[in-house]
Amino acid sequence: MSDEPKNSLPRDSEREGQLESLIAEFIRATEAGLAPRCEELLKQHPEFAAELKPFFAQRERMNRLVDPIREFGDDLYQSIGPGKHLSYVGNYELLEEVARGGMGVVYKARQTTLGRIVAVKMIVAGRLANEQDVQRFQSEAQAAASLKHPNIVSIHEVGQHEGWHYFSMDYVEGNDLSTVLRLNLLPAKTAANYVRQMAEAIHYAHQQGILHRDLKPSNILIDQENQVQITDFGLAMRVDGDQGLTQTGQILGTPSYMPPEQAQGKRGLIGPASDVYSLGAILYECLTGRPPFRAESVIKTIEQVIHAEPASPRTLNASVPRDLETICLKCLEKEPHRRYATARLLQEDLGRFLNGEPIVARPARALERTTKWIRRNPMSAAFIASSMVALLAVTGVGLGLYYNAQLDEANSKLRIIVKQQEETKQTLVSSNQQLSVTSEKLEHSIQEVNAERGLARRHLYASRMALIQIAERNGETARIVQLLRSLIPESEQQEDLREFEWHHLWNKYSGELLQLSGHSGAVICIACSPNDQWIASGSTDQSVRIWDARTGKLVHRFTGHTKEVTDLTFSPDSQSLITSSADTTVKIWSSETGHETRTLIGHDVPVLAVSFSSDGSQIATGDSLGVIN
Repeated sequence: MSDEPKNSLPRDSEREGQLESLIAEFIRATEAGLAPRCEELLKQHPEFAAELKPFFAQRERMNRLVDPIREFGDDLYQSIGPGKHLSYVGNYELLEEVARGGMGVVYKARQTTLGRIVAVKMIVAGRLANEQDVQRFQSEAQAAASLKHPNIVSIHEVGQHEGWHYFSMDYVEGNDLSTVLRLNLLPAKTAANYVRQMAEAIHYAHQQGILHRDLKPSNILIDQENQVQITDFGLAMRVDGDQGLTQTGQILGTPSYMPPEQAQGKRGLIGPASDVYSLGAILYECLTGRPPFRAESVIKTIEQVIHAEPASPRTLNASVPRDLETICLKCLEKEPHRRYATARLLQEDLGRFLNGEPIVARPARALERTTKWIRRNPMSAAFIASSMVALLAVTGVGLGLYYNAQLDEANSKLRIIVKQQEETKQTLVSSNQQLSVTSEKLEHSIQEVNAERGLARRHLYASRMALIQIAERNGETARIVQLLRSLIPESEQQEDLREFEWHHLWNKYSGELLQLSGHSGAVICIACSPNDQWIASGSTDQSVRIWDARTGKLVHRFTGHTKEVTDLTFSPDSQSLITSSADTTVKIWSSETGHETRTLIGHDVPVLAVSFSSDGSQIATGDSLGVIN
């Protein structure tokens, strides 16, 4: 493989991702008031100047359009909301704003009578707050004031000042958890300790009859003692009802952290297990850097919460301990009765994990995962079942997989025997007679293994010649050459089974392919797109490459797998490429853009074969144990 020049521009897919990340970071910095000047950004990244200049120009035009509206909004805020207009509330001097949400705003304040620093929360709408806003605000104050726990922010006073409703509470020095997570992922034990503290506090709240219903990282404060402080009970309700503030069918909360029953507005199903789900979503983000579900819109996020299963945390962060992943996924079960029944049970299991003890939760078995998938996708399950019957009818493929497994088993036996030989020679150096007997037995075993191996290779030769006939009928030239090449002896010592039919087919098809090079490892599989536009190849170097079938030019290079690529095929419309790997995953890529569109997880052993249905709507996969999904 030729080395790329160090100063070359990134590939199209990499360049697009870098540009998106750069623009996203600029927007976040702008919102925080920390954005660099446009000229500085262009100077730092001259390779993106062509894209950034139009972006900055369009942003400037939009700012000019909204400035009059923004000024009007600022004036209105000064007239109805806290700020310069209001310096004192009751006996509290407002020092600075520290947080703002959809309904409330929180200030750092000084209590003049006692001279202590506290936090004061007020309704954003101030004097213009409607009756429901005031009632919900007072309900939050009452709920929080009834809770006295070291991990829940304490309420001091509830009052009203010249039409401004407020309550004061402890001021917590530190950051909220969402700010902490923006900086970096948490170590597994730190994340488990934080959520264990939250679970203990939430169980206490449940015992007092209070459900939080809006647990999320921004409502979790980490104080200077590294202790959790839970705040914002604005959506809290009593276990036995919420005084009519939430009606059946009404959705309140933050979609990425709310349980399915809350996302569906099923008020009757909301209970302690609902807050357990939210704690699991927080743990998931602590471990992976993202919530379990987050789409481009609120509606799509809610659809995922209701219908989709979360990706395994270990697929996003391989360092996550398996037991902690099991605890997290149990919290995120769709049905409330499958989660921890109480936050106390979650707290106890996290304690077992932290103490190195066996946890109570058990990972979902393959049968359970399959049952869930079938229940959510009945039509797809029926199609795959029929596809399994069709696949089993293709005896050539079945024989190929079977004798491949036999060959692997023979190789394993040989490796074991050779290892035994080495150990025997070391331990029996002093006994030539015993060594001679052992060597004779060993040689006899090797002969038996070689005989089995030779038989397996003959069966493999026959099965691959059968596959070549199928590929020839389908016009799959690349597949034919791939199969023919796999039958070439790897060394002079290996028996050459090729006969007339092999040489005839080789002379017929080998000259029709371009000479493509670039993989650093052996090429295991290749495929041509149905529209004859692309050739794809997979290798032991864990990468997949797409080439222009006419020119041989490299078009895309995919590097998402962590082990060798075992099989690949194009969709009937040539728009997608699906690949399987020994890392047990199946990935779907866009042939046009080179982007990974989806990762499929479900096998526990290497996936050896993948296939599209004739209309491209379904995918079948097979692994080394003969399991077909």
